[in-house]
Amino acid sequence: MIQVIGKEFSSQTRFVRTYLDNKGVSYEYIDIDFDEDIRIWLKMNKVMGLPVVKSGSSFIVGKNIEALEKLINNP
Repeated sequence: MIQVIGKEFSSQTRFVRTYLDNKGVSYEYIDIDFDEDIRIWLKMNKVMGLPVVKSGSSFIVGKNIEALEKLINNP
């Protein structure tokens, strides 16, 4: 299952979500403003940017389309 971790008002988060929607990719959206556990996970993994697209133990940060394509084609 692909997860998108971000903030509702982040333009980069909206971009990634729209990109995945247009590709027909199913994902779970997690807003960091409402999920303490995900904020802890971000800190533990030293993730400093948003959005984060996560699949299993792999994740990418930001709107890196090339990396996003690889992640969604090899979940």
